Amino acid sequence: MTCPACQKAAVSALTGVYDFKCLPCCVRLTMTTYPDKRLAMKQIEAILRFRLAPTRETLMASVSQTWEKRRSAQASITTPVKGGSCER
Repeated sequence: MTCPACQKAAVSALTGVYDFKCLPCCVRLTMTTYPDKRLAMKQIEAILRFRLAPTRETLMASVSQTWEKRRSAQASITTPVKGGSCER
């Protein structure tokens, strides 16, 4: 089930609404700090202060997985096609 903050983010990425009990919300907030790893760690520290927040291990694993997905998607966009040509 999706939390209300995730539902709002699905409609508009600029909502700024996060629920720290929700793992996707915590990951989404952490990803907004790209590429500043120091700021990302500050965000994670703030999230972990909440009693019902995901564990550090769970959050870090999800953030790492999201980074990998983003990197592979970016690589597939920027990788030139073999034998391709830009000539007209």
